Amino acid sequence: MTLPIVHHAEYDAKSVADDHRFPMRKYALVAELLREAGHAFIQPEAASEDWLQRAHDEAYVTAIMTQTLEAKAARKVGFEITPAIARRSAASVGGTCLAARLALEQGAAVNLAGGSHHAGPDGGAGFCVFNDIGVAGKLLLETREVRRVAVIDCDVHHGDGTALIFRYDPRVFTASLHCEQNWPREKPPSDLDMGLARGTGDAAYLPALED
Repeated sequence: MTLPIVHHAEYDAKSVADDHRFPMRKYALVAELLREAGHAFIQPEAASEDWLQRAHDEAYVTAIMTQTLEAKAARKVGFEITPAIARRSAASVGGTCLAARLALEQGAAVNLAGGSHHAGPDGGAGFCVFNDIGVAGKLLLETREVRRVAVIDCDVHHGDGTALIFRYDPRVFTASLHCEQNWPREKPPSDLDMGLARGTGDAAYLPALED
């Protein structure tokens, strides 16, 4: 089986400068390396506003897509909300939804963007505009393509937005394996939280993940 790899050129939002704190160029560079290695990509459609509203407040979704988000909220996200950021964010969610469906068909699939776990129901944060995991999980549950969802989050930061999106949904199991002494300060409970000490190495991390 060839592993399906989902990618869109707009994952790299050109409005974000090379010296920005968030390394936006990584999306284009990873894709270039994979192309050179002989891999082909499946291009997703951008997520519709209807899809995005499954996990996010309607007014917030509209503000992103029309670039009318208030300055304070944009600072929390970490990006100037440009047309390129709006397109990138919707494409990234569409990519995760497509990868989830391809994984159901073929056993596994990869999206070369996504993992935007700090975006919660009311808005984005920490360079996460829309929560692609939240949208994909809710969409597949609503269409009954799946009956249960497990989110295993291995980012160094706690998956706070994902925990909030699914906190009242017994069909979804959320797990976050993260550094406890790290942002965000407030960590709303996932179904399973494993906060590891700063500097944890492979010898402790891998057994924790396996458990």
